[in-house]
Amino acid sequence: YIQSMVIYKDENIIALNKPSGLAVQGGTNTTRHVDGMLEALCFGAQEKPKLVHRIDKDTSGILILARNRKSADMLTKAFREL
Repeated sequence: YIQSMVIYKDENIIALNKPSGLAVQGGTNTTRHVDGMLEALCFGAQEKPKLVHRIDKDTSGILILARNRKSADMLTKAFREL
């Protein structure tokens, strides 16, 4: 399911087209969320992608994931400074 949302992938990032109604992270009464499906987005990498920002459950849009720690650090900093 989550692989069908991938609109871009390279060695550093994955961009997902997140639909409305899908939570990015789990919470009370939330069992289906992006964070819980990250293993399906490894595409042969040794580690799971990392969330670097969030979009509200009811918001559709592009969600960027980092494919490695270095990219996660750079993207987290970029989102924080925007």
